[in-house]
Amino acid sequence: MIETVTRKVDPKDEQQTINIMSLFCWNLASSQEINSAESHLERRNDTIYSVTTRENYVKLVFQRNTNRKNYSRIVELEKQYHHALNLMPILPQWQMILSIMLGFFTLPICAIPGIMLFLHYRKKYRKKYTKWQEMFSNTSNKIIYELKTIV
Repeated sequence: MIETVTRKVDPKDEQQTINIMSLFCWNLASSQEINSAESHLERRNDTIYSVTTRENYVKLVFQRNTNRKNYSRIVELEKQYHHALNLMPILPQWQMILSIMLGFFTLPICAIPGIMLFLHYRKKYRKKYTKWQEMFSNTSNKIIYELKTIV
């Protein structure tokens, strides 16, 4: 039996996505770049504006044979890989914006604490990111090594 999955990716991430999916025995079935624009009118108070929304992504369709040898282990390793990837820390936007606002849009006396707060949040994020990067590198290397032995 053949299973199919579709991924929408940024055009610059197309080849990387194909490479990662192929590690887990997915074969690229099709690739289509979507570049669209949609315009509509919006009313804001007494004024009507023309608003255009643009989309640009690549739609990748992958297929994989579910009857292949070690299929269940490949699926399990793929889940582990994506779980580790999803643990990547996210830059706390609200904290950064708050510290910038405190530093630059208030009285000059608040600028120094705002800048210090900004630097504190950035340092904290970088520390978490570095720790995640090391963990992800170790995890992905183990997964890739095992995949190479079972595929």
